[in-house]
Amino acid sequence: MRAITNPLTLALLLGAVALGCGGSDEPAGEPVADDTSGEESPADAPVLGPPTAERPELTADECEASGGALVGDIGDGAIHRPDYLCPSGQPPTGRVSLGIEGSVCCPAAD
Repeated sequence: MRAITNPLTLALLLGAVALGCGGSDEPAGEPVADDTSGEESPADAPVLGPPTAERPELTADECEASGGALVGDIGDGAIHRPDYLCPSGQPPTGRVSLGIEGSVCCPAAD
């Protein structure tokens, strides 16, 4: 096999490959719903994702004053799920709007 050494040929080849890998015309980052029910969904329908737990909103100071410790989310939303347990094995006592991903207040280990 012969190596491609002509810069113009190489640029055209890479451009053709890039165009061939273009994908669909859908905008990136926007989910597409697969609605086969025939009914229209409300405009304010929630975006699909893991369910979040209903916990009281606390400040970081309130959490620490109650003897709790802040546990931040690593970006996967795990701490906001209803079944999340703190390192102590207990559920969080509240959610804390802190940082980009948020945090929860975890009770101290016994």
